[in-house]
Amino acid sequence: MSAVYGEYSMSCSSILEWHKRYREGRLSLQDNARPGQAHRAITPADIAEVDGLIRENRRITVEELHRLVGISHGFVHVTATKYLHYRKICEQWIPHQLTEEQKTNRMAASLGRQPG
Repeated sequence: MSAVYGEYSMSCSSILEWHKRYREGRLSLQDNARPGQAHRAITPADIAEVDGLIRENRRITVEELHRLVGISHGFVHVTATKYLHYRKICEQWIPHQLTEEQKTNRMAASLGRQPG
């Protein structure tokens, strides 16, 4: 096998382990479940709950959101920044989107006119 697959061939110990599992009656090629934290997807309900809590208290921390919603710190941060487009500025969650007035003012400033 080494001649055909080179460095990509399985090691002898892996082949022996697979053979042992097959003899014991295992036919599935899927990995066994491993202990530890279960995988969880970010759901629309989680996104809505995080959004509601941030709108209620702009100074809420990631730790508080983690405890209240029951999702990991990483999921809280991804939800707030990637899905809800918030940024943390001066300890407050600020929406990253501009209002229509802010867009108009910026456009007028770039064109050298006085805003509206």
